[in-house]
Amino acid sequence: ELYVGNLLQGVVTDVMLKEFFTSALTAAKGYSPNMGPPVACVQMSGEGKFAFVEFRDELMAVTALQLDKFELAGRPLNIGRPAGFVPPSAGMPLPQPLPLEGVMPAATAAAAQVAQSVPGLVAGGTPAVGRKQRELYV
Repeated sequence: ELYVGNLLQGVVTDVMLKEFFTSALTAAKGYSPNMGPPVACVQMSGEGKFAFVEFRDELMAVTALQLDKFELAGRPLNIGRPAGFVPPSAGMPLPQPLPLEGVMPAATAAAAQVAQSVPGLVAGGTPAVGRKQRELYV
């Protein structure tokens, strides 16, 4: 299970998160359909600011950690272990994550699908209507 934070309230849903992780992880080098679906379930917080995503196994979880700071709906995702995570003992090391080279286009496509399914968002994930631009002069 992983914590996924910095979600855009009212826009990102459990279904969108599941589709996002599923499309990114199934495109990972070394993934096989025989392994089964990578995401078991997604539990959103009541206000929709964060979620807990349960993965099929530890291999999918450590692979998904590589998507930390990837942008979804205009915000960089904060992906990490939950506060109560207890790493395995020294005799049981964590598996090596699947390589995600070439997966970013699949993740980007998933993020674009999320943007297309939400009125008022553009492919970059930022609000299309009522957006104010600010400039910072240093």
